[in-house]
Amino acid sequence: MEGGWALHSVVCQKGDAGSLLATVRRTPWGPDSLWNTAAKKCTFLACLFVLLMVSGACSFNYAEVTGEETAEQPDLIMNGVSYSRVRDGKEAFSFQAEEVRRYEKRRIMDITQMAFEKRDAPGNEQEIAGRAGFVQLQTASGNGAFTEGFQIVIPKEGLTVEGLNVYWDDQRRLLFTAPEEVLLIKKTDGTIMSGKGFYADLRRKSWSFQKEVAGIYPEGQEKSTAPSRAEPLPSSELSPGAETSLTGEAP
Repeated sequence: MEGGWALHSVVCQKGDAGSLLATVRRTPWGPDSLWNTAAKKCTFLACLFVLLMVSGACSFNYAEVTGEETAEQPDLIMNGVSYSRVRDGKEAFSFQAEEVRRYEKRRIMDITQMAFEKRDAPGNEQEIAGRAGFVQLQTASGNGAFTEGFQIVIPKEGLTVEGLNVYWDDQRRLLFTAPEEVLLIKKTDGTIMSGKGFYADLRRKSWSFQKEVAGIYPEGQEKSTAPSRAEPLPSSELSPGAETSLTGEAP
């Protein structure tokens, strides 16, 4: 069945009897591109989490709430979350989380030990996969913080991006780290790049490191006239700790 949905292995512990109303927009995925994938990733996950809570696939335990609700008390807790989207009888998207907590008043969703995978339509090959120790999503804005270690793998690009913390501004389509935070980019051809203060503008398809750029480019590799996302190295090797601002653009 084209675009079918499947949901399983969800345990709901606690809920509030308040109204849960949301409109879930199914966003189609674009071409096999790092920028198209990253630009839609957080918006898609935000819609996914809303779907999990309003789908009715689990029975809510509406506990009696005495007194005024506090901002620290979650309205909904789900343990052992596992979600699948099925296309033509094959798993097209999967998502797992150890725990999901939703806070209605603060409009925040906390996800612990998250992992996801998307497969393309033609050959059902892995298109993108990722994981994070902890994710906090602002349900109203779509902004998110991926912390306690994260990794994103894009096999068709031969690309792996990993670090400790990264942040997403959904309205401005910005992916960035704190100024002193290190981000690592690796490619299957042996290219390795790291730097502090990563900043990517997905609308302009450009990115930069603010400082302390270091990297290795394998000898004997032919560079294309249009640099790829991990290849605008000024030399085959950059010394660690160099106070350099490095920028690049996606073709």
